[in-house]
Amino acid sequence: MGLGFLAMARAISIWIISDQKAGHENQSLGLVESLQRLTAVQSRLVLIDPQKNFWQNSQCVLRLARVEGCPDLVIGAGHRTHWAVLALKWLRGVRAVILMRPSLPVRCFDLCLIPEHDLQGKTGRANVFSTCGVLNRVRHQPEKRNGSGLLLIGGPCKEFGWDGEALKESIVSIVTSRPSVRWTLTDSRRTPDTFLAELRSEGVNLNILSHRDTPSGWLPERLAAASTVWATQDSVSMIYESLSSGASVGLLKMPPAGPPSRLNFGIDRLVETKMVTSYGTTPLDAELPPPSRVLAETDRCANELMQRLFPDRLVIGRER
Repeated sequence: MGLGFLAMARAISIWIISDQKAGHENQSLGLVESLQRLTAVQSRLVLIDPQKNFWQNSQCVLRLARVEGCPDLVIGAGHRTHWAVLALKWLRGVRAVILMRPSLPVRCFDLCLIPEHDLQGKTGRANVFSTCGVLNRVRHQPEKRNGSGLLLIGGPCKEFGWDGEALKESIVSIVTSRPSVRWTLTDSRRTPDTFLAELRSEGVNLNILSHRDTPSGWLPERLAAASTVWATQDSVSMIYESLSSGASVGLLKMPPAGPPSRLNFGIDRLVETKMVTSYGTTPLDAELPPPSRVLAETDRCANELMQRLFPDRLVIGRER
């Protein structure tokens, strides 16, 4: 293959089908950003309407393809995206990737990138690729470490309950045990409204910010700088984002709200493989152990996708 051909090679056209949920969108954007580090890519975000049914959304996506031409690849995350993704695959021959355990048979898609906590040890079909947690847009950037610490607080959910007093005691112990660390804490939409006020009344040296007061991109920027992160067990996305940043991660315990679930399986795996440290298992006045390996799942998945669906384009790799 000549250099002239490589220079003229057309960028891979990718459509991200978005159900307009930020978490799902970030997974897809993280994967596309990793693909851009491997080859030339042109991407577009295609929004579907949560108020419309699967047939209406599929027709809208197909009309767009008729007007603008089909992409080479379509990516979706979230159950509402499945039929729009498959409409492009089945009717227009577009290669289709889904970033979750789909509600439709996995054989419908060219590639399914499924978190291992959803597979729970099952290998699945040949077109299934297991990931450590959900994908995200955070990258390992050790050169930006400044020794700061983050505390990321979630709230009650299906899997976990809430014990504000115990959590407050744990936070105060962490902050006072390592006073030289510049600690910042933020909450989430699930955190009970009174918790931050109760925490401020403790008077510890802690910068407390509501998630409502943090601008877009605030968390990835802080994760790129922080060397230590403590997160509540329910904050699954934030735990994997913290690991992707290369920070040492500690888990703040939350009371269970029911029998063990798939999320518990994923958290237990992180503890077993020494990716994270549970509160109470290591001295608080010492640095947390680093994760047992660097978590770079979007890069790993991007490389797998290229090898399976666009193997001839891997020669157009870019420097990471």
